[in-house]
This record gives sequence, C-alpha cells and structure tokens, in this order.
Amino acid sequence: MQNNSRRMHCARLFAIVIMIVATCSSCSFSALDGKQLEVQGEAFAKDSVQQVVPQWDSQAFLKRADPSLAAAGDPAELFKVFASKLGPIKKIGSLHRETYNASAGILVNRPDYVAVYKCSVDCQSGPATIVIGVIHKDNKWALSAFNVASKVLENMNMADRSESKSFVERIAPTLCGNLNCDVLKKYADPALIAEIGDSTKAMATNAMFLAISKTLGQFKKCDSPTARGFSLVQGQYYYNYVTGAEFEHGKAVASIVVLKHNGEWKLRGFHIQGHS
Repeated sequence: MQNNSRRMHCARLFAIVIMIVATCSSCSFSALDGKQLEVQGEAFAKDSVQQVVPQWDSQAFLKRADPSLAAAGDPAELFKVFASKLGPIKKIGSLHRETYNASAGILVNRPDYVAVYKCSVDCQSGPATIVIGVIHKDNKWALSAFNVASKVLENMNMADRSESKSFVERIAPTLCGNLNCDVLKKYADPALIAEIGDSTKAMATNAMFLAISKTLGQFKKCDSPTARGFSLVQGQYYYNYVTGAEFEHGKAVASIVVLKHNGEWKLRGFHIQGHS
C-alpha cells in the first residue's frame, strides 16, 4: 500500500512537472513568435515604402492595402496630388517603429498584430514624413494606415479641406471653452463616442479636463486653425488641425482631428496641452 501511495504521489508530481514545462514551453514559443512578427512587420513596411513611395504607385499601394483601407476607393487621384505637390523623391530615410498613438484610435485593442512605422522623405519641394501602419491578419501582411505629412500639403485647395476647416473653426471655441466629455460626444463620431464611454480606451476624462480648466482659467478665444495634413486610416480620411487657444492664466494648443461620417463632419480626436 505504501509503495502504491508513493507511486501515485510521484505520478502526481510528474504530472505537475509536465504541466509546468508545457506552460513554459508555450511562453517561450509565444515570445519567439512575437519577435518573428516584429521582424516580418518591419520588413514588410520597408518593402512597402520602397515599392509605393518613389513613384507614388497607387496600384502597388492597393496590392498591399488591407481590404478596409482599400475600401476608401482608388487612391490614384490622391497619389497624383502627392506627386505634383511634392515633386520627385530624392531620398528616403530610415524607417523607425513608432509607439502607437492611441489618439488615432483605430487599431487599438484589435486581436491582430499591428505596428506603426515612420520615415522622413526628401522631396524636390521639401521634406515630408510618412507614417504607415501594418497589420498581420489571416497569416498575411497588409497596410492598415498610410499618412503623408508635409508643409507643402497643409493648405491644399481641396473641397473637403475647406469644409473640414469650416467645421473645425465652428467647434474649436466650444471644445476649448467647455472642456468636458459630454461636449466632445456632441460632435464626435460613433467610434469616438464609444471610446469616451470605455474607461479602458478613453484618453481623456472629465477629471483630467477639470484639472486643465483650473490651471488655465477662463477661456477667451481661439486662433484660426492650421491644417496639419490628412491621413488615410482603415478606409477613412482624417483631417488634422491645430489651433492656439488663449485662457485667463495662459495659452494652450489644441489638436483636432475630424472626418466625414455618413455625409456629416464629425470629431474623431481632440487633445489639448496648456502652458500656464
């Protein structure tokens, strides 16, 4: 009986050891897989930049685009604007991985592997910055975001640019003068409303806004917004603006991102940084 008891006890210990080893092996495999994804993602990002950017090749872009990104439509006209405004590409700088900016709010909390990369580009008309997102989904790599920023592009004469600026001019004084999540929701698109209501995603809370309001004091006025380029992210065009705001005890800079949702302009991102 004692021998049987010892054997059963040893068997239980052996089973426990097997479970621990299996768990550790699984962890090691997951870590290795994550590293492979990083290496492959960076390689895909570099190749995409080399294939798309030198000639602003819209077809090369579409071949690499995630379906949700490609759903924005044929980017040929947009790429023609890049080519005509920026001129020939002289040099493409090194690619660097970015810490994901949650204020973009699109790729956060997805089950797929995503990463964001940035590089500088020397163009005939001046420097530009390219930010691209890559996603690994269904065992395939694809572009999930594509953004070109340059001073040359800031004041492009586009219908949406004019409409979006008018919308920002209208809402900026209200947003800066009433730092409150409920005010944001009044102008926000459904995705931003959902994020404001989700404490795990929200980048701003009423408590944070209240602290800023106490520091800056009473709102006085906003400057005219300045365009900071536009983005094509997950099948949607985003228009980025910054505006200066004057308060009782100092000044602030507000970043405002807007998009057109079901034919109406909506707020997609808002960030304010004050200097008392």
